[in-house]
Amino acid sequence: MPRPAGTINPRRSNGAARTKIRQRLIALSGGHPICPACGQAIDTSIRWPDPRSLSIDEIIPVSKGGSAFKLDNCRLMHLRCNESRGNRPLQKAKQATQTQSIQLSQTW
Repeated sequence: MPRPAGTINPRRSNGAARTKIRQRLIALSGGHPICPACGQAIDTSIRWPDPRSLSIDEIIPVSKGGSAFKLDNCRLMHLRCNESRGNRPLQKAKQATQTQSIQLSQTW
């Protein structure tokens, strides 16, 4: 659901806090985070907007009252997995990720 005009995305209201959360989550994972949706390793050197890049997912979505700045409400996820989850439960995101097909090359 789109945000009403003139409102601020809470995730972007404090970039320094989000950066600290990202760094702490990477450190807590030992520097090698695993995506909870697809179970694959997340390469922290891949940058946005690549679908395999790292993103911060809120366990309880901001749209449902969760905090974007509490460490215990955040986890690391692939950007594509996070986008496919939306604000649904993780189990539904896992089902969507498993059924997604990734085109590896052009069909000749």
